Amino acid sequence: RKQNFNKIIVSDFSYGVVTHSVMEKIYISAPTVRNRISGDSQTGSQIGDIGKFKKIGNLFPNETEARTFLNDRHSTLDIIGRRVFDELRPENLFLTMGKDGFLLISKKKSSDNVTRSYFPALSTQAVDVSGSGDALMSVANLASAVNDDLNAVSILASIAAAIAVGRIGN
Repeated sequence: RKQNFNKIIVSDFSYGVVTHSVMEKIYISAPTVRNRISGDSQTGSQIGDIGKFKKIGNLFPNETEARTFLNDRHSTLDIIGRRVFDELRPENLFLTMGKDGFLLISKKKSSDNVTRSYFPALSTQAVDVSGSGDALMSVANLASAVNDDLNAVSILASIAAAIAVGRIGN
C-alpha cells in the first residue's frame, strides 16, 4: 500500500511503549522516509532514552535528556550537542535549553559540513514552561514539511514556544 505522509512524529513519554524494538519496526516499515521521522523522549518522573532515535530527520532532546543519554553532567552544551549529534546522526538536532532557547546542529544535505546555530528564547515572562518543547517540536515539524529553510523553521518554532510559555496549561 502506498504511504502518503510528510512526517512521522514519535513523542515518547518513557512509559515503555516506544522501545528500541518499536523504533526498529518503524525504520523497517518506512525505510525511504527515515529522514522525515522526528523524535522526542520525555524525561520527567521516568528516565527517557533518546538513544532509540538514530539517523532520523529531527531530534528534540532537552538538556537533561541529552546529558542523561551521554552520562555527562559537566561538559558545555556545545560539547553535549555535538556529541549527541555525532552519536545519533540526526539530520537536525534541536537541543532545547529552557529559558536560554535552543541550539540547532544540522548537516547540510549536499555536504559534510555541520552547522551550529543558537536561537534565544523569545519570551522573558514565562508563566508555565510545560509544553514549550512540544510546541517547538510541533511547529518545527509542520514548518519543515513545507520549507527547507531551517532558520525560518526555527524562528517559527521559537515563536510557538514563546506563546506556549506565556499561558498556563499545556
